[in-house]
Amino acid sequence: MSNRISRRSLLLSASAAAIAPHLPQQAQARSPNERLRLGFIGVGNQGFSNLALCQDEEVAALCDVDARYLNEASARFPAAAGFRDFREMLTSANLDAVVISSPDHTHALASLLAMQQGLHVYCEKPLSNNYDDCQVMAAAAKDSQVVTQFGVQHHAKRGYRRLRQILQAGELGQIKAIHAWSTAPFWPQGVSRPTGDYPVPEYLDWNLWISGAPMRPYAPGYHPLQWRGHWAFGSGALGDNGCHLLDPIVSGLPITAPTTIEVKTSGDGSNESPPSWSVVKYQVACTGAPAIPLTWYDGGQKPSAEVVGVRRVPDDGILIVAERSKVYAGKFGGMPQIVPGTAQDGFQLSPLTMEDPSNHHQQWLAAIRSGGPTDCPFSYGARLTSLCLLGNVAVRLNQRVTWNDAAQRFEDAPAADALLKTTQRQGWKFPQMH
Repeated sequence: MSNRISRRSLLLSASAAAIAPHLPQQAQARSPNERLRLGFIGVGNQGFSNLALCQDEEVAALCDVDARYLNEASARFPAAAGFRDFREMLTSANLDAVVISSPDHTHALASLLAMQQGLHVYCEKPLSNNYDDCQVMAAAAKDSQVVTQFGVQHHAKRGYRRLRQILQAGELGQIKAIHAWSTAPFWPQGVSRPTGDYPVPEYLDWNLWISGAPMRPYAPGYHPLQWRGHWAFGSGALGDNGCHLLDPIVSGLPITAPTTIEVKTSGDGSNESPPSWSVVKYQVACTGAPAIPLTWYDGGQKPSAEVVGVRRVPDDGILIVAERSKVYAGKFGGMPQIVPGTAQDGFQLSPLTMEDPSNHHQQWLAAIRSGGPTDCPFSYGARLTSLCLLGNVAVRLNQRVTWNDAAQRFEDAPAADALLKTTQRQGWKFPQMH
């Protein structure tokens, strides 16, 4: 038992030893009138959106392995230094903070190197595509005293804030079940590893794109976007959209971790790619409350009309089945509403009183200036992402698993335990002290 339990201690102490000695003794609050020098890792697609939302600061550095995205962003911000390799940017650009919007498999190393330099970090969801990475990132963030924000931007929207407020206040009474579903993936899944000999496009640095993942030949089926459908680089629909749809649930309820996870899939998943669709049934433990059955659906699967209590089930959403009513909220910050005919004794939802943070990015920037907390530090991002990634382990194995959160391992499932971690290739190792 002692060896099993020590796994968590090993993860956390290793990250602290590796990161902490490089960091400034205290992250300094900034003047409200002083523009922050920001660097951006990944400036295409979601990265460009994040760039636009932070452009009132000093855009000091831009980094992308795809020259097309880098050139487009550089044309808009010509004073910014341009980089292809985020390792070079983080050590040479004299930054205050960094925004990470690159593929999932690069999040951990980029974040850890940034924190090693004493930089504040905004990292897109999921925190990583690997469970152990998330724990290391959270521990390093706690030790570093820098301001971190996990990039679930809908967390700040009025609908999700209201749902979070309702859940935190216990307005619904006992929670009997939770359902969350998404039309994702909108990228190919259930696919084989690409084969064939393809030239690398001149605009793409393939070695830098692979980053710390095991090297494999370039193929058109990875970049852009489609990497989400490959376990080596992405997290499937659950890791991608689950971080959004499960956000108000994990932040609103005292959920600690899953205990058991059962799955049903399309059957076309593999060690290369998630299945075309999946249904993931968790039992989640809660502090001071009974365990809750939580079911995730993707790829067109969703709860029945009978379960939801409507004639036509929306394509995406969250359903909470509770003692006093059923409550539905749409995707990406949708406002919660009582499912008609389910309220007990005239029950109504309370109005929103939770403070408005302006938006997710601005809250992070304000916290850098004040030295205050954010709503979604890496400690929270690790908890939310971990719930999704543990479900992904069951999906990959297509079998029921039992999770022991105290020991940070699965019960009698070495194949599942093996999926909790990956090894970074040479030249891309996590930072260590010498």
